[in-house]
Amino acid sequence: MSDYFLLTQEALQPNGETTVVGALAKPQVSNKPTSWILYIRQTITLRKHQSMNVLIIGGTIFLGRALITALQQNGHTVSVFHRGKHPLPEDCTDVKEYIGDRANDISALSGLTFDAVIDTCGYFPANVRFTAQALLPTTKQYIFISSISVYKNNDVPNQNEDAECGTLDDSTVREITGETYGPLKRYCEREVESIYGSQACIIRPGLIVGPHDVSHRFTYWIHRVLQGGEILVPDTWNTPVQFIDADDIANFAVTCIEQNTNGVYNLNSPKGMFTLQQVVETTAQYVNNHVEFIPVTEDFLLEQGVGAWIELPLWIPQSPEMQGFYTHSVQRAMNNGLKITPFKSTIEKIISELDKQPLQQLRAGLSQQREKELISQWKQLPNTAL
Repeated sequence: MSDYFLLTQEALQPNGETTVVGALAKPQVSNKPTSWILYIRQTITLRKHQSMNVLIIGGTIFLGRALITALQQNGHTVSVFHRGKHPLPEDCTDVKEYIGDRANDISALSGLTFDAVIDTCGYFPANVRFTAQALLPTTKQYIFISSISVYKNNDVPNQNEDAECGTLDDSTVREITGETYGPLKRYCEREVESIYGSQACIIRPGLIVGPHDVSHRFTYWIHRVLQGGEILVPDTWNTPVQFIDADDIANFAVTCIEQNTNGVYNLNSPKGMFTLQQVVETTAQYVNNHVEFIPVTEDFLLEQGVGAWIELPLWIPQSPEMQGFYTHSVQRAMNNGLKITPFKSTIEKIISELDKQPLQQLRAGLSQQREKELISQWKQLPNTAL
């Protein structure tokens, strides 16, 4: 059989299966180009992966919806454990639902086993410790959704997952503020790492964007362009920003489960990939809406008391203290399967959602009245004629 060769060709199917066509062949050499005589041809189908049983803690509002979709599209069984305050969306079908309190009562999960758990709503170490310990005997892998906010120093550019994290004098504090949020997330990470060891997977996302985001920190700009007219923007809007589509987090988490990938990962768009200017101008081009962008200086915004990040989303005043804010390294995640959605696709998804359900009240961004007042004041300043 030394003269025979096994030829194979693979084709990935939409359902996640791989079709492999195999043929046993022998080359026939002549004065003409080599031809092949096929002796055996057989088609076999291989699954891309084993179906997993996955539990999501929380996840009935935003990121959890993306996780459910990604898991089901890859053939996995999904269960959701939550408090029952927010029902599962109607479009989340074929999901097993369990009600309880992660802080002290997960009896609804008694007797159930899972290949992996994805914890989307851990904010206090004691609560995460309780859940992780309770699930350890019946769960193989624990994925904890943390935050890029764990890092201590925003003045250090290009920080990777080994950078120094923030701390608190009292890790038992039960109040979430701008000062406590990041360190508390890090303490939660430690609980998972101490309990699950090498089977702990820590995901640190930046600003999560996409449909169903109730923070509106990214959606504000899409909504505002759809309204049209004069739009106030910082004149530093061509400065790179970082954010991450919820679908990209979900797909990365699925990859980690299927490949049993663990460790710590920053999840964000790569440094320098996007700017605020690209986001708003691309949105304007997509909807073909008449808008006029009014760039104003950071000094003006600060003098007028405009709040960074929330009142004017994605804007962080340029300063040495914040020079590392939009520069976190995501190379480790990219090396382990992170794929970044083109932001035009993210914009399209958000516009589609807003078409179905327009925003009634924004949780972030300038109010219409506030924006008009600021633009009027800007135009009255010397040397700002438009």
